[in-house]
Amino acid sequence: YLNELTGTVTISGNITSYNPWYGIYLGIITEATVAIGGEDESAGNTITGNIYEGLYISSVDDDSTVTVQNNTIDENNTSENSDTGGIYLGPVNQSISTVNVYDNSISGNTGRGFYVNLVQDSTLNISGNIVNNNTTQGIYIDQASGSEITIGEGNTISGHSDAGIYLNSVSGVNITGNNIQNNGVE
Repeated sequence: YLNELTGTVTISGNITSYNPWYGIYLGIITEATVAIGGEDESAGNTITGNIYEGLYISSVDDDSTVTVQNNTIDENNTSENSDTGGIYLGPVNQSISTVNVYDNSISGNTGRGFYVNLVQDSTLNISGNIVNNNTTQGIYIDQASGSEITIGEGNTISGHSDAGIYLNSVSGVNITGNNIQNNGVE
């Protein structure tokens, strides 16, 4: 559990499994550069079997950059107490914050694979991920305005009982170059 993050923070090469709460919980991120995993595959974290979300990011504010890359996030939310099992991303707001989610495997989680709750005046990039076999939606973005959101290139999103990608009250999104198949709702 890390809260009120500023400066440079790197979380890499960890195994967080079968914890009674979250795999990794990050509280308020302000004026920070945060890397969870990294460009090299060996920098990725393995986050599995946790009671709640595998990766929970409470909020990203004030010119922060968060990159989630090369992690394996699977079989989380074993208690079924949350709507999301893989990654929960809380409000991304205050102008010029950026969140990048690249090259992760997000699969077999109870609930949504990746849930974003509010993106305002910021940038969100989601590419190169394998998001499959989570029990409801693969990627769910709830409320976004004044932002630039890109889903693609190269995401594989499959095997969900509901939508592969679900957008609610979202503007400014570009979905391109993804393999989206075998979901309950296309």
